[in-house]
Amino acid sequence: MKRTIKDLELEGKKVLLRLDLNVPINNQTHEITDCTRIMESLGTINYLCEQGAKVIVCSHLGRPDGKINPDYSLELVAEKLGKLIKNKVSFAHDTVGKEAKKLTSQMENGDVVVLENLRFDKREEQNDKTFAKQLASLADIFVFDAFGTSHRKHASTYGVASYLPSAVGFLIGKELKVIGKILSNPDKPFVAVLGGAKIEDKLPVIENLLPKADYILIGGGMAYTFIKAMGGSVGNSLVDPSNIELAKSLLEKAGNKIVLPKDNICNVSIDSEEKPKKFASDKIPDNYMGLDIGPKTVRLFKKYIKKAGTVVWNGPMGVFEKEQYAHGTNKIAKYVAKTKAFTFVGGGDSAAAVVKTGYSKEINHLSTGGGASLKLLEGEKLPGIEAIQNIEDVKASQEEGKTKTSEKSKAKKTSSTRKPATKKASATKKTETKIGEKESTKDSKVSSKKTTQKKSVAKTLVEDKPVEKALATNKTATRKNSSKNLTGKKPAEKNITEKKIAVKKNPTTKKVNNATQEDSASLSEKKSTKKPSTEQKVARVAQKPRKKTTMVSSRKKVENK
Repeated sequence: MKRTIKDLELEGKKVLLRLDLNVPINNQTHEITDCTRIMESLGTINYLCEQGAKVIVCSHLGRPDGKINPDYSLELVAEKLGKLIKNKVSFAHDTVGKEAKKLTSQMENGDVVVLENLRFDKREEQNDKTFAKQLASLADIFVFDAFGTSHRKHASTYGVASYLPSAVGFLIGKELKVIGKILSNPDKPFVAVLGGAKIEDKLPVIENLLPKADYILIGGGMAYTFIKAMGGSVGNSLVDPSNIELAKSLLEKAGNKIVLPKDNICNVSIDSEEKPKKFASDKIPDNYMGLDIGPKTVRLFKKYIKKAGTVVWNGPMGVFEKEQYAHGTNKIAKYVAKTKAFTFVGGGDSAAAVVKTGYSKEINHLSTGGGASLKLLEGEKLPGIEAIQNIEDVKASQEEGKTKTSEKSKAKKTSSTRKPATKKASATKKTETKIGEKESTKDSKVSSKKTTQKKSVAKTLVEDKPVEKALATNKTATRKNSSKNLTGKKPAEKNITEKKIAVKKNPTTKKVNNATQEDSASLSEKKSTKKPSTEQKVARVAQKPRKKTTMVSSRKKVENK
């Protein structure tokens, strides 16, 4: 199933809308003689405008053969469209040139710009890639709603879809739905009425419809090849000799399903002013040609149409452009319109006949594409429609995108969950470290004190067994000053303590002590005149706590004594 405009987000988007606005124009009066195709396109145009899209309409008109021809300009169509819709409609006098680019760049939501005839550029019918890219560059989205040209592989009907997100409009959506039902599940009896001049266009349709249709009524120019295949005499009527054998084989396959004309309205030529004559279909004189179905055939076809559950009509019953040969076509149009069956009328001459007779509103589905509807009835695929994205493929692509996004987000979540796990692991390590730190607080304190000892010798000596270290330092200093004092700290402590105690007990020794202190001070001054060594500095610093500590320990010893 093809994606439709209802599946799109349209607000603010530039939409390149390919329509079939190939309407008949009277070049003398400069009037559009049949607005059917314009009217059929309004549903899609209005919907796009209501959704806030910027609508860029493109179409072909006639056959200008790649040359600019004012007779085939779409300017009249743009003017007509401006009268039929409420939104602003502008016309660009080129397709991919400066004016088209300027107008499309200045559009606001709901505006409509109609481009000039696509077939003024020969690259359109060549399906030129560069031309398709230039058209695509004007828009964000491509919407295809030109059913009448969907069987053509042109730049605007096929090529553009390769460069933009694409969808079909309401008109094509309706065409596909109707023809799909006719081919798959038609209301019975299913009657097909086929006419027109070219049998080669209709033979594939007949072959495809034979298993599905209950009856196939054949009129118009194509009927004479079948009559000839049955051995009838058709005079100068239109016959395709190359397809006589194929027609014969189809008649054999069909049995009574194929119904041929019983009589015909004939003349010596189309433009003859003679009064037309009626002949049996298989007995037309050599100098006459069949130009319309006769009254017996009209009544025969009416009987089948009236009893039908589904009627498909494609192709006129004669040269209906001439009034004297339009009777059969007009009667069939009336019978198809008045039947209670579901009715489908293929585009082209059949649709024109229905419109001309005033029965168009009574037809269930009036197709805008003659050749396109025939191709679908043949069971063939239309290039223009095949180029449009299938909704299933779009959804699958979107799901795949969501899956990839989900996988990426999952990957991100996984990586993010892994990171906390790493943090937890590191946190655990930190916890273990903290526990280890708590357990080794004392050791680390001691270690830090040892480290501090290197930086501050005095503090370390005081905090970490200062007496013993001071004694060791004192030994070194004593060796330098006196060879007798080798025992270390304890004798010195006793002498100093005993002197102090003696001072306290015998005040008369105060003078002696003062003299001793003066001698020791002078000795210190003499020592300080020399540059002290590192060991001497340590000894001096250590002497202060040593004296205090030794006094305490000496008192304890005295008291113990």
